[in-house]
Amino acid sequence: MHWFLAQRLANRGRSPQSSTSAGFTITELLATILLAIALASLVGPGWIGFMNNRRANAVRDEIVQGLRDAQERAIRNRIGASVTIDTSVDPPLVRVAGVDSSRQGTAGLQPGMVSLRTNPPGVSQVSFAPDGSLDVSDPLPINFIVSAGEARRCVVIDSLLGAINVLSRGEGTGARECE
Repeated sequence: MHWFLAQRLANRGRSPQSSTSAGFTITELLATILLAIALASLVGPGWIGFMNNRRANAVRDEIVQGLRDAQERAIRNRIGASVTIDTSVDPPLVRVAGVDSSRQGTAGLQPGMVSLRTNPPGVSQVSFAPDGSLDVSDPLPINFIVSAGEARRCVVIDSLLGAINVLSRGEGTGARECE
């Protein structure tokens, strides 16, 4: 307490000094903002690519699961079963035996995030016979090509037995290629 009073008496005629640690200088704020912008420009494209891969994988997985569900249903119930892939809605919708197979993976997709096309063009239904084999009216292989930005994933049905293959961009050859 004695020291405090001695300091007050010693500083008695002087003007009060302003504190220099009261805030940030404009230079420090600008440096921080520029650093944040630089980091965002480096991380942003990678993050967008990562999200596009996740979106393409989610739709691809839903198509594969729908095809496998229909094939298993045909074998289990010993009656034909079909999968309809509705590309007229955005995002595409997979229906097994007339029931929407909405799964958690595609719940957050907004219109325009993914696109789906088929090769041969116009294939919207795949049917399985009671033994699980493919009931084909379209030529094989049947490719479902899912695109989200630069990410591309494919589901290929290439045999009468209903073998389902999953490919990524650049994989496969010839008609089985994921373009």
